[in-house]
Amino acid sequence: MSAKIIYERFLWFHNQVKQGQFPNASALAVHFEVAAKTAQRDIAFMRDRLHAPLEYVPTRRGYRYENDSYELPGLWLKENEVMSLLVSARLASTVPDSALTIRYYSPHNDEATTRDILPLHLLHYMGTWHLIAHCALKNGLRDFVLSRIRDIDPSTFTIACVPTASVKDYIRKNFGIMTGTGTFEVCLKFSPAVSPWLAEQVWHPAQQMYWENDKTLRLTFPVADFREVKREILRYGAHVEVVSPKALREEVKREIKKMKYIYR
Repeated sequence: MSAKIIYERFLWFHNQVKQGQFPNASALAVHFEVAAKTAQRDIAFMRDRLHAPLEYVPTRRGYRYENDSYELPGLWLKENEVMSLLVSARLASTVPDSALTIRYYSPHNDEATTRDILPLHLLHYMGTWHLIAHCALKNGLRDFVLSRIRDIDPSTFTIACVPTASVKDYIRKNFGIMTGTGTFEVCLKFSPAVSPWLAEQVWHPAQQMYWENDKTLRLTFPVADFREVKREILRYGAHVEVVSPKALREEVKREIKKMKYIYR
């Protein structure tokens, strides 16, 4: 999808807020005929990346600006961002039938490698875009974080098409918090300050939400592993409490203790 179309959604939502219309994710989804999750991500992007001072007003079931002087920044794209958008558009509009040569940077070993890949699926996962592709170098499916792709060109390498079922199995196996069957049920309690934001998010298809009398929100969902959900919990700082399971609560406490020594 082009950056221009995405920016149009931001601009419409911004203008609705400016006009005192108290727009929400449902209104955005209906106006542009997009999925509710897409609308939720748009609002989150405005708040987190465009620094829009959005505040949810429960009585109006929509958003307003805490600071009415805020203006939406212009649409300026860097070269790598344009390349990412081109890859996104290609994946969104066609079934990939040719390979690409990319130079991919890995922060884990601080190295960049050149690979021939066949793009198969674009996935937005916990705020990050991932490209699922068959990698000729590793001779199998691999996950590439879109922002880490430094260069991209057409490839002369031939890669056989990979069955769709294989891609689905790979995602289920490697992206557990959102799509895994899970063996632990996590219960989180969010403060009134962030609860309206959380009420519009989908962490897992099987999640359940409960509003408490003190306007806090309880969110429960299954996970297969604590690592990813722990990162999300720490992201909300003092605005979230792990209610259960006890093992996850203890892991978060240990992490907070480590942080204490860093900032002492």
